[in-house]
Amino acid sequence: NNTRLLLQTGWRGVWIEADSHRARQIRDGYRDELADGRLTLIESSVTAENIGGLLSDAGVAERFDFLSLDIDMNTGHVWRAMLEAGFVPRVACVEYNASVPPSVDWQVPYDAQGRWEDGSNVFGAGLKTLENLGRAAGLSLVGCEYLGNNAFFVADSDRGEHFLPPY
Repeated sequence: NNTRLLLQTGWRGVWIEADSHRARQIRDGYRDELADGRLTLIESSVTAENIGGLLSDAGVAERFDFLSLDIDMNTGHVWRAMLEAGFVPRVACVEYNASVPPSVDWQVPYDAQGRWEDGSNVFGAGLKTLENLGRAAGLSLVGCEYLGNNAFFVADSDRGEHFLPPY
């Protein structure tokens, strides 16, 4: 998990998990972090309709430091709703569908109940879709990890000279 080290070094966070089995694993594996308030666990499905309320109810500031978004099916739709609700991270790690060519603006049609369960490559959003969503919110796509699962975005106000154009 790409945020465990952050918790271990004193960061605070909110984890939204829809799967009850995984939520139990989180409660067991992160007992200390939950007890001392470094981690808040919300057991809920995430949709475009509820993301703003979930984050507000958890006390997340509209401008926060780091987002890790991995929800398989409705990634672009939920990220758009979150950004439109005013929740904009300084840095984001967002799962993308690497089977979509990077220049193609594509995402699955929105279905709040949609789940990626068939193992196909029909899920989430392509890199161009996420890049466009980030750009509209003042975030630059600065790179992807080598496995082709996650894209990294940095707020333009924080990007400075740390990344070479075209990001």
